[in-house]
This record gives sequence, C-alpha cells and structure tokens, in this order.
Amino acid sequence: MVKRMEVEGQVYSSNNYGDVIILEYINSYNVKIRFINTGYVTTTQMSNIRSGRVRDPYVPTVFGIGVLGDKYATCVNSKTVKEYLLWHSMLERCYSTLQHVKTHLMLVALYLIISSPMNTFTSGVIYNMGLV
Repeated sequence: MVKRMEVEGQVYSSNNYGDVIILEYINSYNVKIRFINTGYVTTTQMSNIRSGRVRDPYVPTVFGIGVLGDKYATCVNSKTVKEYLLWHSMLERCYSTLQHVKTHLMLVALYLIISSPMNTFTSGVIYNMGLV
C-alpha cells in the first residue's frame, strides 16, 4: 500500500514528455501531476506514472513545432477532424523536411526545363512521345 506522503512531491520521468511531479495522491487511480517543462496539470493513474505512459499535450509534437493542446479533439468517432487536417497540412508545408526535399527537386527540374535550349527540350519531348 502506497502512503500519501511517500509519493507526493516525488519526480518521475515520462517516456517522451519530460519529468512529472506528483502534486496530490488520492488513491492509485486518482493522482494529480504537473509536467515540469510546461506546467500542465492533469490527473492520471499511478500505474501510468510508473510506466512513463503520461502525455503532455503542450509539448510541440507536430513537426517539432505544433502543439495540440487539450481543448480540441483531433479525432471524433475514429475520423480525423477537418480543422486538424488543415492545420497539420499547413505545418507540413512549412516545417516538414520531406516536403522541402520534394519542393527542391521540383524546382531543380523546373529550372532544368526552363534553362535548357528549346530544341533540346522539344527533341526530348518528341523522342519520349515516340514521334521519332
């Protein structure tokens, strides 16, 4: 049996969201914690704290910059909310390294097409279309 005074004030580590401090221990199913990095306060079970399975919604997890928060849901009835998809896509265009690589490759290809002489471009198109 865990005594209230033994756990209150103790610091535990979560798997991906930093350290948490136990603010109030009512029972093993009702433990109030605060994340040290963000100050977010929530209630969870002691088993989740010990295993590190507590989540801080104020840590930037979407492309390293987007914060989900705890006000709005990202999924309703197993369907992703349209507003979340729009927000996620906006951050992807700005901060995704894969998106930047794709854009860079497209710009290089466009530059090569524009900077190549017209006769080279035209002969390439005619050859690839099988007209020659």
